[in-house]
Amino acid sequence: MKLVSTGLLILALSIALVPEFRRYAAERRLYVATAVFQSIVARHQVAAPEADALDWAVATSIDAADGIPGDSRPLILAGSARLIAQRPSEALVLYKRALDLGERAEIDLNMGRAYFALGDQQAASSAIIRAAWVSPAIVSVLPEQARPPVTSALAQDEELLLHRRLSAPPPLPSDSSR
Repeated sequence: MKLVSTGLLILALSIALVPEFRRYAAERRLYVATAVFQSIVARHQVAAPEADALDWAVATSIDAADGIPGDSRPLILAGSARLIAQRPSEALVLYKRALDLGERAEIDLNMGRAYFALGDQQAASSAIIRAAWVSPAIVSVLPEQARPPVTSALAQDEELLLHRRLSAPPPLPSDSSR
């Protein structure tokens, strides 16, 4: 009887850990894809071999996303790889999928970068202002010339907030998921 109960306990623990094995494998894939992406970014160039590596990083990140449900990191990485590869439309799709999992300032900022690369200055501005609203530390990573309009917009919203005339945070571009 003791052997049977020990066997059932081991079986129950094994069944309970199966999802964790999948999550661990996904985390490892995400780690490797991140390392590949960072090495390409550190070289400051995207030539043919790097483009292939970026495509691999995107595919690996999207695959990892399936093993880490509800985690936006793989989609953010995939979007960033597409943005670095100068494919902002594809990056934007991935960032919007990440946004659907929950808003993070880095998603908003990267959406702003994608909109900027697409030539949509108004949408880029809206996304970047929203990113700075969510996390004011974002302003420090903006290019020097982009900081004044963002800090000015934040100051205006802060003034409205202090006087209880701000009913909502700055909106994301209208075509965003949220």
